Amino acid sequence: MGAFKHRLFFLIILSFFCTMFVYSHIVNATTILQPKESESVTKSIAGTTVTDNNVTTKKPVDVQPDTNTFYHDKSIWVIGDSLAVGWDGQRNVAKNYPTLVGEKLEPSVLQASYASSGSQISGNQNGTPTYDMSNNVQRVINDQQFSDANILIIELGVNDLNYSSNNLGYVQQRLQSNIRRLRKANPKIKIFGILPFASYKENKVSRYSMNDLQMALTKVYKSFGIPVLNWENTHVSHGPAALGDHLVHPTQATYEKMANTISNWLLEDSNLNVVEHDSTATFVSNGWQVDEQGNRQYAENNTLVSGFKNINGKTYYFDPTTKGLLKNQFIISNRQKYYVDSDGSVIKSPATNGKDIQIINGKAYEINHLGKITLSTKTGYLSTSQGWLWIENGQLYTGFRKYMGAFYYFENGVRKENKWVSEWGHQYFVGKDGRSVEGTNVNINGKKYNFGNNHTFYLR
Repeated sequence: MGAFKHRLFFLIILSFFCTMFVYSHIVNATTILQPKESESVTKSIAGTTVTDNNVTTKKPVDVQPDTNTFYHDKSIWVIGDSLAVGWDGQRNVAKNYPTLVGEKLEPSVLQASYASSGSQISGNQNGTPTYDMSNNVQRVINDQQFSDANILIIELGVNDLNYSSNNLGYVQQRLQSNIRRLRKANPKIKIFGILPFASYKENKVSRYSMNDLQMALTKVYKSFGIPVLNWENTHVSHGPAALGDHLVHPTQATYEKMANTISNWLLEDSNLNVVEHDSTATFVSNGWQVDEQGNRQYAENNTLVSGFKNINGKTYYFDPTTKGLLKNQFIISNRQKYYVDSDGSVIKSPATNGKDIQIINGKAYEINHLGKITLSTKTGYLSTSQGWLWIENGQLYTGFRKYMGAFYYFENGVRKENKWVSEWGHQYFVGKDGRSVEGTNVNINGKKYNFGNNHTFYLR
């Protein structure tokens, strides 16, 4: 009987430890939600660059879980760009940095499905597959699980540097606004900001440097008390050799180093205990910006320009209501008519004492050096901004017209050459100089034709 009790006791103890072992692994199991973006979508947005760094796929190094249990019951969310997707310039790597961070910290949830290649802080690409921060934040807020999130990592900015003409103050404004939106939707959320990793891309669209961007984003994050990870202050190499495409996107090995640095940074006592607050800073927009409705605007000391504005030698017109730049349309101002071109600039004559003829929507207009425009009433073979054209009472002419002692054929004002033409029930041929041919032995493409010699020019 005593031996039975000992065996029973042993089985109970063994069962207890087995249960605790299984339970602990269930509690600490991490649900990692990967970016929804396919590799083909990433490739279409980020582009492909094959280098020695990414031409082969190496097995990623296993990341050892950290012994610190702080994040085991936490839900970590990531809003990032192609680095969060894991693009290396040729393919999506086996393990992006959010996945590796999840394996190291073992949170209850690692939500990275809102990472999107090409995403900008101030961008305004309003549809899939590319999301700017404002649209992405809206998707995050609409996710019912976001109310349970504890940690949010924001890793954005390099696409603003490379592809956006928005001024740096406006980038700061959009980051500040979206952080407020996120905190309003989830008041308990703790946010961590990660600055752009690297960019060696030439011909950047922006007019500021990587250092300018890093300083500007840091000011926004710090205004909220948000911890900021600046790669310049780490031991992770971010030179071209650490990038799969030598431009922007890290190799698998570099992603692993990034993940280790991010994980250790998230565990620092100074970051775990930081108290975040609302921002009281004012960030001023000066220059070009594009709002969420796609309106291209221009700000001067945080004031949006309205009406006419001279910028870098060109005159633009901004809608008084939306403050958006108008394009390809007539403008009426002070009872005068103007026309803004495809770039939004007012069309003007370069001559201060004359007028240019401009063809707009098939009609001829006369424009002076101030851009004032009137419908032309001229007739003849006239020099226009689109070349020499035959115009009659402001309309592009189609048909024969006599000019300089010869007959020429025009289609929508353009003189035709080496072409058969049917007119008045007859056939004519206009040669390489545009003139209607005549003669009894005219060679056209190896055949002889008779057009007569009585100045009627039609085919006999």
